[in-house]
Amino acid sequence: MGRRWLAAILLAVFLNGCSTHESGVSILMDGIYSDASRVAARTTARVDPHTGWTQVDGPGVVFYDTNYDPLRSHRYKLRSWLDPRNPDLHNSFQLLIEGDFPKRVYLKQAYSKGEKLKTQFLDAERVCGGGCITYERVGIPFDEAAMEAYAREGLVLEILGRRASLTVRVPAGYFEGFLAVHRRHRAG
Repeated sequence: MGRRWLAAILLAVFLNGCSTHESGVSILMDGIYSDASRVAARTTARVDPHTGWTQVDGPGVVFYDTNYDPLRSHRYKLRSWLDPRNPDLHNSFQLLIEGDFPKRVYLKQAYSKGEKLKTQFLDAERVCGGGCITYERVGIPFDEAAMEAYAREGLVLEILGRRASLTVRVPAGYFEGFLAVHRRHRAG
């Protein structure tokens, strides 16, 4: 019974044309996140009343890594911070990635085009209730020059872990739309 439902859902997604497949990654509604203007419209900024800095958050994207488990959803979003009083934080960017796994996979290092990317392990949380899910969160920090490059060409990366890996594809339009909103808030 479960396979029939899965087949029906996959067929519906395929017929609606809202799924793409590239490099083992399937992203639902990829057209929305490839369009810079749509990403910009869904990007938000808020001033933290306690610290005074501005955090810019891109829209959350749900994707499926078919290399590991096509039924497990994962998420990513870009975020940035603005605070001229804090040079370490001001104008910094991070791709936040959250993987959903049935067990700890110990995500460690991200690579793109054969090069290591700076990788920050942020958090792991195991939630059990009728079955267990482990969420692992990794941050990939970028500077503005890298953001500009990814706004032209997009980014495909793989995060390696001890038990599994996670492939992530972020379209160029996502970076472009996010960067436009970040710059607008930086300019005031």
